[in-house]
Amino acid sequence: MIAKLIAHAPTRAEAIKNLTKLCERVECWPVRTNAQFLANLIGEPEFEDGNVDTGLITRELDDLVPDADPSDHILQSVALVAVDRALGGKPGDLRETYINRPHEPWNQLRGFRLNAACMPTIVPLANGSKRFDVHFDEMDVSLASWVDVIDEGYLVSDAGQTFVLTDARTDGSAHGPVSSGSILSPMPGKIIAVEVAAGQAVSKGQKLLTLEAMKMEHTLLAPFDGVVAELNAVAGGQVQVEALLVRIEANE
Repeated sequence: MIAKLIAHAPTRAEAIKNLTKLCERVECWPVRTNAQFLANLIGEPEFEDGNVDTGLITRELDDLVPDADPSDHILQSVALVAVDRALGGKPGDLRETYINRPHEPWNQLRGFRLNAACMPTIVPLANGSKRFDVHFDEMDVSLASWVDVIDEGYLVSDAGQTFVLTDARTDGSAHGPVSSGSILSPMPGKIIAVEVAAGQAVSKGQKLLTLEAMKMEHTLLAPFDGVVAELNAVAGGQVQVEALLVRIEANE
């Protein structure tokens, strides 16, 4: 045990409400806590009624144990900071993002295309080995979970859970059905190197091209042995998310 939370109130119901708020406000890292589990537990009607037995946790375990993955609300909150960094900002926390700066016309042009619908902004984040491609939907910053930028990534707490998310890296696998051989751009970016030519034979894992996006370099690799049947990538060219860059035809 590293801490004890105590709530006082005139009634049991009010004390439970206060204690729930305390649990949901816990921010602790890197040590993990059971704060959200406790908030879920004391929110059970049986607990509030005082009609508790030793089988409560076993019966309601699936509802009491919090989801191991960050919620969409957490992902969107982190995306606010990640997008600011991609735009050249150096925020130390959520408060320092472009959202709270004076609005300028160029800040509003993400995904802009003349006479066409805007392209979605996809923010690739990771929680350990698990990747999340977040469709960025700019939320009201006053409703976002608090995010701090630390050496390890983005530190964010919500409802008693704390996560450290990082900018996800693309390992070069095909973005789309591997069997099709279609290599799609995982996000908007700039082609900085093309290593193959149309008609060239390639082997599985061979480097095809390098995409620069979100201040990172993403190497795209051949998913299997084959031939470059189609090449739409040019060094220095800008591409949008899910643009077909290379298509590999498998060897017979």
